[in-house]
Order: sequence, then C-alpha cells, then structure tokens
Amino acid sequence: MRKPLFVGIFAVLTVLCLGTLHAADKTIGKVFIKAMTSEVNGQQVPDVSLEESVKDMQVKSRLRRFILADHESEADFLIVVLERKGEKWKTVSATFSVKDGGSWKPVAKLSNSNSTYWTIAAGKVVEQAEKWVVANHEEK
Repeated sequence: MRKPLFVGIFAVLTVLCLGTLHAADKTIGKVFIKAMTSEVNGQQVPDVSLEESVKDMQVKSRLRRFILADHESEADFLIVVLERKGEKWKTVSATFSVKDGGSWKPVAKLSNSNSTYWTIAAGKVVEQAEKWVVANHEEK
C-alpha cells in the first residue's frame, strides 16, 4: 500500500516541477541591444567601450529569457547602453524601452552596482530588463 502511494506522490511532484521549469524557460520576447552614439562633425560615431558592453550583453547565456533580434525593427524591447565607468567597481548604465506601435517608449533606466568584471555588470543590466518585463509587461 505504501509503494503505490509513494509512486503517486512522486508522479504528482514530478509533473509540478516540470511545469515550473517549463515556465522558467519560456522566452519573453526579442531584444535589440545597441550602444549610444555621439555626434562628431555631423556624423554618428560609436563609443568603442560601450560597444564592448553591448557584446557582453549579447552572449546567449546572459540574454536569459530574451531572444536576440538581428535588427532593431524586429525587436519587442530595446536596450541602449549609455555609460560604462569604473576601475575597481564596474558600472554599466542603459535605457530600456518597449515597442509602442512603431516607436520606442522608454520605461526604465537600468544600472548595476559594485561588479568586479564588465561581463558581470552587463549581465546584471540584462537581468534587470528581464525582471522589468516579467513584472510589468503583458504576455503577447
């Protein structure tokens, strides 16, 4: 009698855990990540250090539940890296926008604190973006 009860409980717990894991793996939308540019003599010039943070954020393991969009027009969300500073403690700041019709609506300023590596700082910014989406954005 105990064995069937144990098997039944185990089966129910397994199904519940798999459902939770599946929900955690669900993607939340496409994101495009770019660096802020500066205007020099009428031309937009990229900042090399900001581009490094963009590359750090675009690593698949740091994207978490986002899918990286190849083009800004394909994205649901936009991260624009604004600043990268610090020597001992690394800080990356960015704006986070949501597509509203055909334009971008800024919804949050993202920034990490007290990271020892640029890659960690970039990952924390993406994590904040994901948390914002989960808390504030309706599913499609």
